[in-house]
Amino acid sequence: MPSTKKALRSKPVSTAPGLVSLLYHLVHATSQGLLDPELARDVGRLIYSEIETLQSASPPSRIDMDLLREAASRFDDTVLQARSSLLIDAKSRIPDLIPAGNHSDRLPPMRNDSPRFAASGKGSVEAKAASAVNDS
Repeated sequence: MPSTKKALRSKPVSTAPGLVSLLYHLVHATSQGLLDPELARDVGRLIYSEIETLQSASPPSRIDMDLLREAASRFDDTVLQARSSLLIDAKSRIPDLIPAGNHSDRLPPMRNDSPRFAASGKGSVEAKAASAVNDS
């Protein structure tokens, strides 16, 4: 049975173009809903550790590093979007605990003599007297 501890490697086994290709394959499969976003995220962690090993052993060319950064950025965006989509779907499945017609009934009606109206002059005694004179 293989051990669960990761063996530390001093040199990478993957190449920069291979990791870029793998990241893009994961982006495509995740965006199409073929991979669970959690699995893609976990695989991404392994790929990122491989990228770090690759950088420490022999720094890739500037072009390879730019390609790796772009692929990693797209991968992160895709996984984030897929996970967000899962959360939104889960939220939509939660039943609404308050009946649809009672949402506005929870707040008491605003009174005309509230401090906000009094400050604007609409709820003041003078404003009420003026409106009573105008109404008659």
